[in-house]
Amino acid sequence: CKSSQIRTSDTFKAKFREGIFLLVEFSSHFRRQMFAFFNCMSHNLKEINQTIEIARKNSNPSAIVCNTVKGKGVSFMESDNNWHYRAPNDAELKLAYNELGL
Repeated sequence: CKSSQIRTSDTFKAKFREGIFLLVEFSSHFRRQMFAFFNCMSHNLKEINQTIEIARKNSNPSAIVCNTVKGKGVSFMESDNNWHYRAPNDAELKLAYNELGL
């Protein structure tokens, strides 16, 4: 398990593990503000919809954090920070579309 601590701001710490940023103090911040806090994977539409439905039934304001994996679904892009600032060339784009079934 690859793990390292980073600072995202003066208030929030994030823990990077296996390509996912986990906001450590984020949930407690919202809970202190009387929010109902929910967490789900953004690559799972069923899980997102279920989380939204649960949040709608709550009487308090809700905060939903969707965890993501950069480049999810494209093998050579997944969890690679280079794709945050660079565009794929034509061959890479074709390969990405193929892996996504597009």
